[in-house]
Amino acid sequence: MPAKTFVADEIKRKQLLRNWALNWLDFTWQPIDEIYSYFGTKIATYFAFLGMYTRWLFFPAVFGLTTQLIDFGSLQWLVLPAFFIFVISWAVFFLQFWKRKNSALLARWGINCSLSEYKNLGIELSSLSDSLTVEEKKFCDVSAEKSKLQRNEWFGVLLRIRNNAIIVLAIICLQLPFELAYAHLYEITETEAMKYLLTAVYLVAIQYYTRIGGKVSVNLIKYENNQGEESSSASLVYKVFGLYFMQSYIGLFYHASLYRDILALRQVLIQRLIVSQVLENLIENSIPYLKYSYKKYIAVHKKKHEKESPVGRSVRLSTRVEKEYLKPSYTASIGAELEDGLFDDFLELALQFGMIMMFACAFPLIFCFAALNNVTEIRADALKLLVMLKRPEPRAAATIGAWLNIFQVY
Repeated sequence: MPAKTFVADEIKRKQLLRNWALNWLDFTWQPIDEIYSYFGTKIATYFAFLGMYTRWLFFPAVFGLTTQLIDFGSLQWLVLPAFFIFVISWAVFFLQFWKRKNSALLARWGINCSLSEYKNLGIELSSLSDSLTVEEKKFCDVSAEKSKLQRNEWFGVLLRIRNNAIIVLAIICLQLPFELAYAHLYEITETEAMKYLLTAVYLVAIQYYTRIGGKVSVNLIKYENNQGEESSSASLVYKVFGLYFMQSYIGLFYHASLYRDILALRQVLIQRLIVSQVLENLIENSIPYLKYSYKKYIAVHKKKHEKESPVGRSVRLSTRVEKEYLKPSYTASIGAELEDGLFDDFLELALQFGMIMMFACAFPLIFCFAALNNVTEIRADALKLLVMLKRPEPRAAATIGAWLNIFQVY
């Protein structure tokens, strides 16, 4: 990298660090254009989505807080149905307004082709190529080629169905005993502190258990007939999200169906929200720092024992290039060959969105927890990208991709 370019990038990084990552007073405000200029389209789109989602969370958060603080008297029985209708309407409007904002951002950045247009362009080029091939090979059996393509397409669909069935059956067979054991221990635990500790152990175990399932999903994708990296990436998103969805919510559904007590379900939700937010932020931000500290220690230790170096005793990493080299990469915990670190961030948002949509009536204050968590998440993710991780390579993405379909499913 030329020296002038590196200096200019370093100035941009420091400006973003000061005006974005450390600017807690502006809550959800973000310099999206500067983020786009420094990190590229995909990361800028993620932060634009996160910021808009967090701002929109304030509306149901205020409504949910109102339902808990105000006694409506004889009209109290109407509060939860009204809140439920409001939440459904809120989700529909949010996703529609996000599509409008996404289009506005693409127009502002000069990106004229959407993903669908890219696909259509690919189809047109493919059809043109096919027509030329047919003209050149007039004696080729077109019907046989068409039948072969159809067989391959159906074979790929059947492979995906088989792989999804394997994942679902594995979750049911392996996790149900684990959930039963957790529910039994939770029931016999008397103190609140021990219940929080048990929930923390349970959530950590679930995290590592789901990562094993995610690696299985990656291996299964290799045997599917996916057309290109984009199709494989979407298949990974759907499989891993389905895995995390079942493993994250099966315990809550079990508690809801077993006890049929909204107060008990509310208590479980509060404990999971508090513990999961603390654990996720701790793990997400501490692991990159620990990796960097370990690599830095190894590098410094190696310098100390360099016999040929005359300055081997004055040990420190003098340049930013050395420090940048030692930082961990921004990669996904699952399927790193297909996705970058945004995969984990979007997965976290999708699971949160599912929880607030499905359990909002059981615990209306869940929107307050989500909004507070996301305000923190904006600055924590910014700090992580600017300070603790290597600068990721810019990746083109006109939308949030398959994640939008998942948000719409709720």
